[in-house]
Amino acid sequence: MTSLRSAARAHFSRWAGWCLVLSCLAGWAGKAAAALPAAPAQHVLDMARAVPPEAIPPIAAAAEEFRAATGCTFWLFATSFVEPGANIKTRAKELRRAWSPTGKAALLAYDRSTATYSVTLSPEVWAAYSTPEVVQTLQEVGSLVGKEVDPLDQRLIGASNLLMQRLTALHEVRALQNRFLQRREWMLAAVLLGLLVCGAIIARILSARRAKREAYASEVFYFPDVEVAIRFGAPFGGGVIGQLGGPPPRED
Repeated sequence: MTSLRSAARAHFSRWAGWCLVLSCLAGWAGKAAAALPAAPAQHVLDMARAVPPEAIPPIAAAAEEFRAATGCTFWLFATSFVEPGANIKTRAKELRRAWSPTGKAALLAYDRSTATYSVTLSPEVWAAYSTPEVVQTLQEVGSLVGKEVDPLDQRLIGASNLLMQRLTALHEVRALQNRFLQRREWMLAAVLLGLLVCGAIIARILSARRAKREAYASEVFYFPDVEVAIRFGAPFGGGVIGQLGGPPPRED
């Protein structure tokens, strides 16, 4: 009896420990989610004063046009502090997932305290456009942000506009390719349909000819037995007597 009680207590202790761990993880995840700022109404969250206030409305207008043209949402995030154990890359991904849980999205983040940046794109963007072209776009944006000789606000504004322009161009190319493929598919379907119709007509003609040849080959001609008497001196070679079936005539 004592051993059963000990086993039950040990089992209960293990379950209690697991429940405590899970509750701690859930609480930590909730705090982490709650610590993320809300999505900015003008697509720009500048916590480091990296962009002048008068430059935010033009960026917001460009972001709205970009979203209307491509269906992709653009965000700009600037900060001067990242929690210990984190970096601007992980924070950018967290913000992009929180601000745009679904659909195409692009977020440009900059950490002023470490002079580092990150551009994160949603999986829908990677799936919609050519991977080499997207990588080239990210490299161009990184080169523009990394020009430390230029003012920070100029670099961030230029990188934001460049990213939206490049993605818009990729979207237009993809739309043209889709239209071309659709036209090509219709043309191929029309050609294939014409070939099928011609093939059916040719097959019908060949089948009719074959049936005609088989009918001619299977025909049987039944000629009557003919007796021709030799009559010398008769006009036109004499007469012809034909017998069609039946027994021979009786001779009286």
